[in-house]
Amino acid sequence: IAEEHAVLFACGMATSGFHPVCAIYSTFLQRAYDQIIHDVALQNLPILFCLDRAGLSPNDGATHHGLFDLSYLRCVPGVVIMAPADEDELADMIATGLAFKGPTFIRYPRGNSLGVGVKDTPTPIEIGQSNRLQAGRDIDIWAIGSMVVDAEKLAAQLREHDIDAGVVNARFVKPLDTKRLAKSAQSAKLIVSMEDQVITGGFGTSIMEALQEAAIKCPVHRIGWPDTFIDHGDSVSKIREENNLSSGKILESVISRIWQIKAGEEVDT
Repeated sequence: IAEEHAVLFACGMATSGFHPVCAIYSTFLQRAYDQIIHDVALQNLPILFCLDRAGLSPNDGATHHGLFDLSYLRCVPGVVIMAPADEDELADMIATGLAFKGPTFIRYPRGNSLGVGVKDTPTPIEIGQSNRLQAGRDIDIWAIGSMVVDAEKLAAQLREHDIDAGVVNARFVKPLDTKRLAKSAQSAKLIVSMEDQVITGGFGTSIMEALQEAAIKCPVHRIGWPDTFIDHGDSVSKIREENNLSSGKILESVISRIWQIKAGEEVDT
């Protein structure tokens, strides 16, 4: 196990005309944080980092949950951070990273793929461009990575409660699609962010920061892992239930927030 060496070795290749792919578990890339900042980002080297086991990794325990990478990478200048919703989008993001002349990061979870068909030739994605999946009048759900599927399920559940919800696959955490976000915040009563990551400093936080910088007042309800270390568990569903992240608990929290807004009892998340 030599993550620091792996990152520095990739730097050497990048300075010699290559565009290396450096594949490391999300949680273990933390060991090479100094190299990411001082050797990769500071020199703006073209390296594609593939972060396996990003998000919850239940059977591996607390040391292997990749729940912090969005937070610790977002603050690094000049990097691009992506998360695919399915295996076809992962292929497109690999093509995107290899075409970008700088450091890029793709995070994806442990587990089986969704069974989505993969194109013969991947198509690079415009940097920072999100993808609207559904339109909605009442709230807009902004999801990243594996949580896009959960966002679509949540939207369907909300419709059963007469709440019209839109869904956006953000695709990029950095740079964030601030143009679409601004339009979303100006029309929706609430923005819900969903991420398989701790909410502290993560994707939802980036949405709140972007809205504040744009002086747009729109409440944001963040859904993600709590500010604590998550223990080992037999399954994702069991650990989610224990941390109020089951589909039922998420639905309850969103409906409760909507009623707060309607009652004029808006509070900070």
